[in-house]
Amino acid sequence: MRKAFIYLTILLSVSMMISCGEKEDKDLSPMRTFLQPLQERDSVLIADQLLYGFEIDGVTEGTRLIPAEIADSLDQNILCLSSWKIDTTGVTRNGKEGPRTLDIRGAVRISPFWEGEYDLPPIELTRIAEDGTSDTLVFDPVRLDVKTMPVDTATFVPHDIK
Repeated sequence: MRKAFIYLTILLSVSMMISCGEKEDKDLSPMRTFLQPLQERDSVLIADQLLYGFEIDGVTEGTRLIPAEIADSLDQNILCLSSWKIDTTGVTRNGKEGPRTLDIRGAVRISPFWEGEYDLPPIELTRIAEDGTSDTLVFDPVRLDVKTMPVDTATFVPHDIK
């Protein structure tokens, strides 16, 4: 009898841990970082503008998301041109009585001013649930490869300034 009680207690605690873990993962999935050029090209050139941000699917309605401020320049050669713009990209209703879930996308506009490869900083986001609990989400950083237009020095003819 005592062994059965111990086994039952272990089984219940394991199942509760699994169900709590599933709830936590469901609320945070999927999360991704993106880097999107505003002008579609096969490469990023100096002074091109890009959106650097995050996407989260399945955020419970009523949850507040507060992104950490990004410095005016992410690197001495990359300028941040705008503050955070956060938007809802999709809404899913979970039955008549259940809370809605939202797909959220947030981005800042950046522009590189020097050729090279740059590791953009990770994005940090504070998530505050309706019950007041908060946690910090950290998104993976992205690598940015900036190129310049090659100058043809064989046929280049300089002209006077007019």
